[in-house]
Amino acid sequence: MRPARQTRYALAHDLDDWKTDPRIAERGFAHRWDSIVEDGNGEDFFLELLDRHLRPGLDVLDVGCGHGPLALKLAGTVRSVVGVERNAGYLSLAGELLAESGLANVRFVRAELDERHGGSLPLPDQSVDLVVDRRGPTLDRFIDDLRRVARPGAVIVGMHPAGTAPRPSWAVSMPSLASRFASMDYAEVAGWVTAPLTRHDISDFRLWWIDVPEYLCSARALYDRLRDDQATPWPTGTAEIEAAFAAGQHDGAVVLRHIRLVWTARLP
Repeated sequence: MRPARQTRYALAHDLDDWKTDPRIAERGFAHRWDSIVEDGNGEDFFLELLDRHLRPGLDVLDVGCGHGPLALKLAGTVRSVVGVERNAGYLSLAGELLAESGLANVRFVRAELDERHGGSLPLPDQSVDLVVDRRGPTLDRFIDDLRRVARPGAVIVGMHPAGTAPRPSWAVSMPSLASRFASMDYAEVAGWVTAPLTRHDISDFRLWWIDVPEYLCSARALYDRLRDDQATPWPTGTAEIEAAFAAGQHDGAVVLRHIRLVWTARLP
């Protein structure tokens, strides 16, 4: 039985800000479908875990901050937040939202953090106590310079999505989107965290795999959840998706898996 609440998540409400702010729908990070995710999911657990590490006086780095919703939220609890992002459009929107917030202890800066070689962080030496990596770049893209900017004992709290598998039996009813039912190899995703830490002789870390149901209550929501840029347009594939939804629904919803790796690490 899916949760009775009307919101997608119990805590991660910012992931649905795109529904009420057209700028976010247009220019920011948006989960453009309607669903309800089971309690105990990775998005909510990540925020609960992050909250345990927050306290006044901390200087926070939000890596891959997007349009800045988490950075702005954290600013009310800590001394300062720097959001780092490579996408200029996201940063432009983050600047608008920051100006409207009236906050004086947040700034957003651009950093490339190249996918192959990593990059430098635009921060002074030993200036960060807590690092947030919520669906942002993998650790190998910034850990080398992070050792410079982090203070001794700094903590990283991170989360990576890992797919929707296993493929449900009714997926055969929608061949145009069948390739979208997948999960990433758990060992590979865990290696995004463990390999860079091991390379830096950091052994103080923890990993949590969280796999819960996500309920989609219409054929359109199912399509929006699975589509990518190459997907058949909705009007063209409507009959196929509606047939798959009818075949797979129970109590008015179909279920996909909602898999997240949540992790923490403490630097020496």
